[in-house]
Amino acid sequence: MGEPISHRPTALETLRRGAGAGLAGALAMSVSTNVEMRLRGREPSDVPAKALERLLHWKPESDRGERLLVTAAHFATSLSLGIVGAAVRRRSGPAVTAATLIAASLTPELVVVPALGAAPPPSKWSAAETGVAVIHHLVYASATTLALGRSVTRDARLEPVGDMQIDPAPLAGVESAQPVAGDRKPESPPPGDALLEPTPGAPASREPSSSGGPQVEPTAPSGVELRAGDALLDPNPAERSAPAEPSAPPEPSAPPEP
Repeated sequence: MGEPISHRPTALETLRRGAGAGLAGALAMSVSTNVEMRLRGREPSDVPAKALERLLHWKPESDRGERLLVTAAHFATSLSLGIVGAAVRRRSGPAVTAATLIAASLTPELVVVPALGAAPPPSKWSAAETGVAVIHHLVYASATTLALGRSVTRDARLEPVGDMQIDPAPLAGVESAQPVAGDRKPESPPPGDALLEPTPGAPASREPSSSGGPQVEPTAPSGVELRAGDALLDPNPAERSAPAEPSAPPEPSAPPEP
């Protein structure tokens, strides 16, 4: 399977992954080639240099120049194929990626080089030569595919959060704390919101307010400082004196008789 949609890389990330994986594959193939040359006791092949000279229509002046040209072409081809492998890896699994890389890396040696006349066609190769070529390119494809897989795994572990990326691995297994029923303590009101009672024995003076009702003068207990906005309740609202009813006017006395 390909990569998850949430971790689908951009074109720049694909280039970065492919170039890095292609470089790893080139190094692995160079190691396998050197080991094979020592085991078989053979000299380096001049076929890559001949193919490049015919392709570029240019020949280096020294043997050192030829070796540098072949090395540069080897790494350039490997990096390019690594980018192709990264593009394939975006939508497929490692098996398809490895098969694509094997076929793509064998194409120059099986098709391009014989077409340029730098080497005989594969039908005229010996079994040993064919086996060695397949093994070297299999090493390249395997190393490149492995490097791509490691790159995909590393990038997938970094989940974007805004403009930052956080590695969720250290947070694995950490459960969010949930409050347990019965553990909550009753919240006490702030000191400024407490209702104060008048001092026992001290009558509260009542004066008519602008609205016509009685107004209670706040009286704080000893040691308590009142703040602006603190509300006080009348402890005995039923004992408030009702406003006095106006008395009836006296009846007029009868006038004296003449």
